[in-house]
Amino acid sequence: MSALREFRVGGYHLVQEILVTEDRARITLDRLEPSGSVRAVMYWIAGDPWWSRIECTENPPPGAPFPGYVVASGTLLKGAAAG
Repeated sequence: MSALREFRVGGYHLVQEILVTEDRARITLDRLEPSGSVRAVMYWIAGDPWWSRIECTENPPPGAPFPGYVVASGTLLKGAAAG
């Protein structure tokens, strides 16, 4: 199952895509701007807390002569004590 939704928050154009399969989900949020986009992708796997893995990237507009880059990422460490 996949769902796509567009909305405005704080003057920004946001696109949310949620892709759900039997045991996992991928949630993608894109903040679209004339200078490019900021994208956060969260992965959830059944049995894990809220997210299993997350990655945030800054991306140039289409046709730019330079690539985007990862600005933050993380992976849930299973069995790690909360502190």
